[in-house]
Amino acid sequence: MAVLCLLPAVHPGDIQWVGDEPMLIAGALRANRQHAVAMHGLTGTAGAAYGPFPTWVYQAYLLVSSDLVLLVAIRAVLMTAVIALALLWLCRTLDLWPWFVPPLLCSPYLWFYARAIWDNSFNLPLSALAFASAVSFLARGRAWTLLLSLACCLAMMLTHLMAVAFVIPVTAFLLFRARRELRRLFWRLVLLAGAGAAVAFPYLSSLRRSASGESAPVGAIADWLFPFLGGRILSAQRIEDIFGAAWLAHDTSFWAKLATVATAVSLIAIPLVWAGMGVAAVTAWKGVRRPPEDSAPRPRADAALLALLIVLGQVLLDGLTAKSGFTHYFSATWIAFTFLAWLAVDALPARLLRGAVAGVLAASTLTVVLYLLVRIHHTGPARTPYGATLANQIEVARELNRRAPGTTVQTQVINVARFPIALGVLRNLYPATEPPLPAEPLRLVYRTDGPVDGRIQLLPGAAPSP
Repeated sequence: MAVLCLLPAVHPGDIQWVGDEPMLIAGALRANRQHAVAMHGLTGTAGAAYGPFPTWVYQAYLLVSSDLVLLVAIRAVLMTAVIALALLWLCRTLDLWPWFVPPLLCSPYLWFYARAIWDNSFNLPLSALAFASAVSFLARGRAWTLLLSLACCLAMMLTHLMAVAFVIPVTAFLLFRARRELRRLFWRLVLLAGAGAAVAFPYLSSLRRSASGESAPVGAIADWLFPFLGGRILSAQRIEDIFGAAWLAHDTSFWAKLATVATAVSLIAIPLVWAGMGVAAVTAWKGVRRPPEDSAPRPRADAALLALLIVLGQVLLDGLTAKSGFTHYFSATWIAFTFLAWLAVDALPARLLRGAVAGVLAASTLTVVLYLLVRIHHTGPARTPYGATLANQIEVARELNRRAPGTTVQTQVINVARFPIALGVLRNLYPATEPPLPAEPLRLVYRTDGPVDGRIQLLPGAAPSP
């Protein structure tokens, strides 16, 4: 598990650096220069402002260092470590089969999101920690676990609005299931609520101003059913949405064919979640039908019912907002799908069968991760949608900073034309380290290593036309 936690930090400069990532860093730089904390994060496609929590994290880091590659490495290890510890905590609380944790950490999506300087992905460790601490509170009644769960829920809402699918079921379930314990902790909860309101008030004010007032369209049947593909986040299905279908298809090597087979095999995660839903329904039903006088803790039944409620929350969110298709829509609720798959494996009668299922899932997803890791580093990423890596763009930014004022640059690079802020932020963070060069026309072009290679370079260019 320690090795798997370190895996996302290998070649940290190879991460994607396109639109949202530089805008988040630009917001953190802007807030730091104003000697203030950010009031909100990015603006979503529907016009609503997202929460400032990720920007706050980056503000704190940029006060200490401007090295984004180091930020990626630290972020990757910390996010994966928190997820691993939350899974171990859940395993200990519910006495689940522990050897299913490593296959979960092999997910290509967890590997990618742990590395990406993005806002939505912060909900992966936060939701895992919130779920594990909530289940621990229901099992043992320790006050600090409840406060930790609620604090994580607050941080999730201050990260991305999609967190409502997780936060509302969790808080509602805790209020209903642990009414006696909550009365005992009333004043602590009041203090936490007051602190949360003070922290969130500036964001809520900006969110109210950014709201368009238009009602979202109700989704089609595909949107309502999309959450039943939540196991995708534990597999490699639709990984081409991130890394590019043409880029993957262009490679005809043995390793690419092996990764293709591994991607198909990894789909075992989806029926595992479906089977886990059945196990969870039976487990929750047995817990509900217990005699009223039986007050013994029922942690597994509580966790099973809570996971099903979170899935229901995702169904309502996707259906009522017409959202489907992208795996990152499960960032806030992925822990529920993870737990359901875990229940299915744990219910298998033979230890050898459990090991076979876990081994197949781990081998398939880890194969895809290693293929992506090696190929991006040695042959370059896809031109779209991934684009040139962070390290590649840092080299270009430093080269541009060496040029005297008046230098003209023509670009033939798609993502640079679409997101000029990406190089702009890097030019602010990475000054030239070599002697200056005279002004001359330049061209920013793709390298010619391959027809889909996304690496870029600066070349001398003709003078621009009038």
